[in-house]
Amino acid sequence: MGRRKKVLTEDTKRRRVEAGKRIDVSRKSHGLTIVDLAEKLNVCETSLRNYIHARQDVPEDIAKNLQCLFGYTYLYWQGEPDAETWDAYMASQETAESEALAEWQKEQERIMSVRETFFEMLGFKYKDMSDHPVFMFSSVSTDDSEFGKAARADAVHQLTNIQNEDERWYLKESEFAALLDSLKDVMRFQCFKVNRGTMAHK
Repeated sequence: MGRRKKVLTEDTKRRRVEAGKRIDVSRKSHGLTIVDLAEKLNVCETSLRNYIHARQDVPEDIAKNLQCLFGYTYLYWQGEPDAETWDAYMASQETAESEALAEWQKEQERIMSVRETFFEMLGFKYKDMSDHPVFMFSSVSTDDSEFGKAARADAVHQLTNIQNEDERWYLKESEFAALLDSLKDVMRFQCFKVNRGTMAHK
């Protein structure tokens, strides 16, 4: 039995056709023959013809050579629809980064909300101090004699006793992680109580 022919998706076919057109148009507009362009790309003439006639995908290394030769982006030379110009490509990158940042900020807000709710159950106000001006300078005084109870440059978490706001603890990242680890059982118990209460009201 012979090898089964690979079935191409419509998207792959479209990209191959688009890439081939772009390569051929740029080749002609620069007055290059197939042989000339193949030499500049360091690729055999047969492979170049296959790219132009949509018989093969344009490999990333060849696409990047085309980018260096004619401009645009390597994605453009692979037939991608939204990468026709460098500006369009950069805009798509910026959009992706903005969306990722928004998602990260949303997750951070969720984490802060969970922490605040949990520590409030235990009788404490929680505050993330990482962006607070006081904690952004190394000149903040330290008090080693009363570990954790004085403002320190490396402290990024603040816990305040709700019943006595003069009683505060400042914890650096490693100390806060150790605290959360020691409170795992309490967390599970509080979540159990919340879930049980929610079910009771249904």
